[in-house]
Amino acid sequence: MLIKMIKFKHFLYEAAITDTSKLSHLDHASSIAMHNEHFDKSHNFLSQMHGFIQGSGKPPEGFTEKKDGGVSIVMYRHPDTGKVGVGYKTSVFAKSPKLNYSPEDIDTNHSNNPVVADTLKQALEHADKILPKGKGKDAPFMQGDVLFKAGEVKKGAGKVSYQPNVIKYSHSASSPEGKLVQQAKFGIHLHTGYKPSGEGSWPHNLQADYSADFSKLKHSGDVFVTTPGYNGNASYHGGEAEQVQKHLDRAKELNSALTPAEHSVINNHFEHLNSYINMTKRAKEVPSHEGYIAHLGAKAQRDIDSVKTEKAKQSKKEKWDNLAAEATKNKKTIENTLNTQSHLQAATDIMTKALDRGLGRESEGYMGTVGGHALKAIHTDVSNRITSNLKFNKPAGGSDDQI
Repeated sequence: MLIKMIKFKHFLYEAAITDTSKLSHLDHASSIAMHNEHFDKSHNFLSQMHGFIQGSGKPPEGFTEKKDGGVSIVMYRHPDTGKVGVGYKTSVFAKSPKLNYSPEDIDTNHSNNPVVADTLKQALEHADKILPKGKGKDAPFMQGDVLFKAGEVKKGAGKVSYQPNVIKYSHSASSPEGKLVQQAKFGIHLHTGYKPSGEGSWPHNLQADYSADFSKLKHSGDVFVTTPGYNGNASYHGGEAEQVQKHLDRAKELNSALTPAEHSVINNHFEHLNSYINMTKRAKEVPSHEGYIAHLGAKAQRDIDSVKTEKAKQSKKEKWDNLAAEATKNKKTIENTLNTQSHLQAATDIMTKALDRGLGRESEGYMGTVGGHALKAIHTDVSNRITSNLKFNKPAGGSDDQI
């Protein structure tokens, strides 16, 4: 059964994807804000969402939901035959595409990954039940994240739940969605369509369409399908609105306090700070300057160990030593940036609760994703997501800066 959502079809703000014609990864709004040129866009994104939850404005343009799904797959019909196939992520766009039309194809193409193979076989079993008919330019080609497979839905205490990745989703067993989940044998969140670009042969001529129309999907009780959008009635409880505003204001204050030279330092460390913060989220740790220095040391050692000659090792060591020295020298700047990111994340966490509340759903996080249309005029395709990590709400450096 397809769960329909209201769609806001344009795009908003930003974090670069390597190639938005083939969807890969979306960055966090709070993380890309560390890069000074992106701070205002990220802050405005979250501020507009804050206003929407309070009922004082529209949601950010293009705001849609992105589930924290498991294996990323595509479902499609061959444009010449209409035959249903499935594939694993972008392997279908490889120089030699791995296209699967039968269990035997899956065994041949994915025997080295039993989890992927099993997922694709179940997807293939159900794909024809939901994919609309079509050939040529009308042949459907859709990407999504698997929510659950047969036997993975848990029941208990009047709830049904599934956990495809980090985030656990729960529904009341008596709710409309809860009933659909219990009936289904396979769950998927379809989030991106693809359409021919006119260049090359299929499937290499396909490009991601972030405003894809999912309304033609067929309905089947065997398949629980969600699509992008938000149709809830979000609202804050108690002092949540004031807390969000304080976090947003403090983040802007901290970012504004950095000089151009300090912003330059952070830009030099952006990639490593981003990976460090993601690591602390997974580990449910509070980020700190000391932790970041240790993170750099661990990355440096792995990089040095990856080469064999003494000359190459020395070259890499010098590079990492210089980076660590800069981070050590600019301790206050690093801490300021970690605190800025923490405040934005804390604001996002509270908004996450309000958005989930508006859907009558319990989860351990909420994501919003937006597609890449508006900036094509300047030859840049970008996407953005907000994501919640409910344990990560204490600013770095202790309680002095905690709201």
